[in-house]
Amino acid sequence: SDAEKNPLIDSYHTILKAKSFRFTFVMICWSIGTLALSILLVIYVGSAPPFIGWLGIAASIAIGLVNVAKLVKPNFKVYDTVSSIFGMLSIVFELIIGGWLIFYSFIIP
Repeated sequence: SDAEKNPLIDSYHTILKAKSFRFTFVMICWSIGTLALSILLVIYVGSAPPFIGWLGIAASIAIGLVNVAKLVKPNFKVYDTVSSIFGMLSIVFELIIGGWLIFYSFIIP
């Protein structure tokens, strides 16, 4: 009946909002950590090619700003599209840095 469904629907929306907030918060934390790592990659030139660090800086700033906008304005209309585009940028960064670290571990004596 409708009387039984309404509390369940309300609890569903509450759980979904909490889950969305947690994910957004975690993505902001991820972007801060990635920004710190990427700055180190740019500063210490011998550790990795600088373009990897610059790509990480761009990806972390983009993801961080999009998720801060999501926290500030929860009904951000283009969030899914923009988040997907910048998410692909961060995936490319993660794949390149992961590949570099694996490659670099084999060439160190």
